[in-house]
Amino acid sequence: MTAWSIGPHQVQLFLGEPQLPVIYLLGEAGQGESVWPLLDSCCTLVEVSGFDWNRDLSPWPAPRVFAKGDDFSGGADGFLHQLLSEILPKTEAALPFPVADRGLAGYSLAGLFSLYALTRTDRFCRAGSFSGSLWYDGFVTYLQNQPRPVGAKIALSLGDRERRSRNGRMAQIQDCTQQVLYLLQTKNTVTFQLHAGGHFSQVPQRIAQGIRQLAAL
Repeated sequence: MTAWSIGPHQVQLFLGEPQLPVIYLLGEAGQGESVWPLLDSCCTLVEVSGFDWNRDLSPWPAPRVFAKGDDFSGGADGFLHQLLSEILPKTEAALPFPVADRGLAGYSLAGLFSLYALTRTDRFCRAGSFSGSLWYDGFVTYLQNQPRPVGAKIALSLGDRERRSRNGRMAQIQDCTQQVLYLLQTKNTVTFQLHAGGHFSQVPQRIAQGIRQLAAL
């Protein structure tokens, strides 16, 4: 494992074989160290952390979901620009091989961002949204009206108890995930896993299982 900083962001690199996909995992600092041993060397893993979740991963402004939380300020396009113009070039310059197969993955809001990024850039050919916040206000409508990715490899997952959230918006998660699955699977290769448990159940294991499936597509 190799680690460095790029501006406010921290990057950890877990090197796999050159012929395997390079998966960028957006998450909390140290998440890659929990996930990497569970991946069975299926990819090169790049953990990126150090962003503001409610700002950098939200595609447009929306009200907060928790009383003590912050509103979502819709900074995803700005963070995506940083990711493409700074983090990817500096990271891939450090790799001992050229990158031909690149994916983006994340849990919760990072999963939402991973799918949103597919509609904004062609730099990723794979995306993993694990318990992704696909309930996010207007996201399903956005996918219905926006040109959708074609030929991408996409892995979705969800906990079977997540729809029992007391928050009315978050309780739509299973419905919204099924609609996203329907919208994306017509022109892409999409898998879906329904795990036992709620949103915070076995997070590293779910991420690892999702990345293994994503890398195998």
